[in-house]
Order: sequence, then C-alpha cells, then structure tokens
Amino acid sequence: MTEAVAPFSRALVSSTPMDVAERASPKEVEHEPVPTTPQDRPAPVAIRNDPERARPTMSRWLSIPAAGLGGIGVLVLAFGGYLLGFTNLQAARAQQHLASALVGPAGLAALTGKVPAEGQPVALLEIPSLHLKQVVVQGTSARDLENGPGLMLGTAPPGTAGDTVIAGRRATFGAPFANLGSLRSGTLVRITGGLGSFSYRISRIETISVGQVEPIGATTTARLTLVTSNPPISASGLLIAVATLVGRPVATVPTYAVGPPPPNFGLTGDPAASTPALLAGEGFLVVAIGTFVAYRRWRHFWATYLLALPLLLALLVMCFENIAALLPATL
Repeated sequence: MTEAVAPFSRALVSSTPMDVAERASPKEVEHEPVPTTPQDRPAPVAIRNDPERARPTMSRWLSIPAAGLGGIGVLVLAFGGYLLGFTNLQAARAQQHLASALVGPAGLAALTGKVPAEGQPVALLEIPSLHLKQVVVQGTSARDLENGPGLMLGTAPPGTAGDTVIAGRRATFGAPFANLGSLRSGTLVRITGGLGSFSYRISRIETISVGQVEPIGATTTARLTLVTSNPPISASGLLIAVATLVGRPVATVPTYAVGPPPPNFGLTGDPAASTPALLAGEGFLVVAIGTFVAYRRWRHFWATYLLALPLLLALLVMCFENIAALLPATL
C-alpha cells in the first residue's frame, strides 16, 4: 500500500502551482477584486505624452512647411525654365511679326527716314560672323528688348555722325547678343535703316563695371555701339562693342531728334511691372488653393484640375512676364 501511494505523492509534489491552477475548477480560481472607489482605480495612461501616438500629429504639422518650400522650389525652377526657354519662343515670334511690319506698309515710315513709335521696327542688324540677323526696334526699355535689339532713344540714327547705340539681351528672349564678346577687331556689322544701308567695322570690345563712366554718346564721329549685360546672368555691368562707320556719314534728317542718352542707358527693369506681377501671383495662389479645396471636397481629380489648369497657366505666365520685365533690360 505504501509503495502504491508513493508515486502519486511524488507526482503531486512535482506539479507546479500553474498545473494545480489549471486543474482547479473555475469556481476555485481567484480573481482580482474590481475597484469600486476612485482611489482604487488605476491611474489613466498618459496618451498625449506617448511619442508613438504624437508622431503622426507632428509629421502632419511638419508636412505643411515642407510642402510650401517644395512648391516655392517648383515655381523657381519653372521661372528659370520660362526665362531660358519660353522667352526664346516669344522673341522668335516677335521677330517674325517685326520683319513682316518692316517690309509691309507699316514699315514704310522707317524706310523713308521718319521716326517710328517706340517698340516699332526701325532697322535691320546683321553680323555675318555671328550668324546674327535681327530686326531692331525703337527704344531700349525692358519691354522693347523682349522683341529684339533696340535703338536707344536720343542717340544718332544709323549712318549719321554721332553714336548709334543698340542694346540687346544676352541670356533671355532669344539672347541676340549672347556672343557679342566673341567679336574681334575688324569684324563687319551691317545696318539697314530709313537712311540706307551702312557697314561698320569693330574697333574694340570692353566691359564697364558698376561705377565706371559709360563711354556712350560723347563723339562727333559716325560710331556704332552695341551694348549688352556683363556677366550674362547677374547683369551687374555692361559689355560693349564699338565700331566705326565705313565711308562717309549722311546728313541727319530733321525728323530725328538726337540728344543725350537716358540715365543708366535706360537699361534697367520696368518698375511699373511690379503691380501686375503681384496681382497675377495672388490670383494664381487663390486659384491653386481653391482647386485643392474643390478636389478634397468632390474627389474628382482629373475633372477638377483640367478645369483649373488653363487659368493657372495663364496667371502663372502673366506673373512670369511681369517679373521678367523687372529684371535688367539686357539680361
């Protein structure tokens, strides 16, 4: 009897408390008492201080300035593409219209020696060594030089005694004077205007830094001065190519008013373009926000953005055009 009970006793002793609890009936399992008073209840978990739960909210707030900076970067790149790409197409189209006007009825005024209105074609400039052939407009404002090289108001007409100053852009709007610095002494330049066709020979190339005296307008000989920005992008100074007339000058026609050139050559930006640029930029921002809100409300991506895209592009181009007009005219 003793030998039969011994194994059972050893098995009972070797059983763990967990095994005993598992064998016990549900009524024998002790449960923790349920707290009945506020003092006995456990303290609430501080969810707000949990970094894992706070991370999505913080990321959402950080995404707003990140999206804003990304949008600004995209707009800056778009403006750079507009200046260096789209403006070339605009200038090419403007040159086609100017060439048609120069040989048509509207161009007869220029070919008879009368002074065209500002922005109208006045002459044809050719530099064979640069493969350059451009219609020259009257005036050198930022708006004038968007269409092509411009004859500076108050300077001598082509082919006459005095300084004939023609300014052109070096990096934007077709960049007609992009390679002006590669000209060498003796290079021929040809200009056909209302007083006839004339050839000039390059005598020197020089740069003018900020603060230097501009050697323009102070001459009684027949001279041609081609002006553009230097360096090409910053446009802090000027690059000029000076040429002398081959042959004798013609008499000045009384209808031409020759006087001193405007201050700073008139090659600064157009300050009047600031207001239209600001209005177009604000309009673009309002339409962009309205488009985003409409998409979040209706959830029709293609319908929303296809309806808003033409207006957004029109406002963006209008804004870029006026910002470009604020930049130096020879940029």
